[in-house]
Amino acid sequence: MVSREILDGLRFFQGLPAEYVEQLAGIAEERNVEAGSMLFREGETASHVHIVCTGKVSLQIRVPGRGPIELQTIGPGELLGWSALLNNGPMTAAARAATDCRLISLNAVQLLALCEHEPRLGMEVMRRLASSLSQRLRYTRLHLLDVYRHEFPPSAAGGGQS
Repeated sequence: MVSREILDGLRFFQGLPAEYVEQLAGIAEERNVEAGSMLFREGETASHVHIVCTGKVSLQIRVPGRGPIELQTIGPGELLGWSALLNNGPMTAAARAATDCRLISLNAVQLLALCEHEPRLGMEVMRRLASSLSQRLRYTRLHLLDVYRHEFPPSAAGGGQS
């Protein structure tokens, strides 16, 4: 169990009613991870959702013929392992600790059960999950635009400006 004060200090939990934070603290565990350690691998089945307390985590995908490519580095307050909340689907990326990290880990089965029992909490968790996914997609889009910027022809209608 993690103290409510630790969760209150993390962006993912900020603004939640104290009773919900207390319930989440009851299923949360602190985890220390050394730099270079794998948190999970692409394609694995997810069992936990993680929020970074301290440190940085590199999200990577394997590209045939090139090996792992870093997509993004995430830091304190950010969510990892969201696939665990979506039917325990396979992880869409690998996560490697870029620095020594401290994480809060929530067992996905317990978290989903808590969300089903407390629908308002469930709605808040899913809103925060959706926000995290939206940020991740926005970053990926910008990253792809940067990588492939020389391959896109200028727009005929806009003269290349957007």
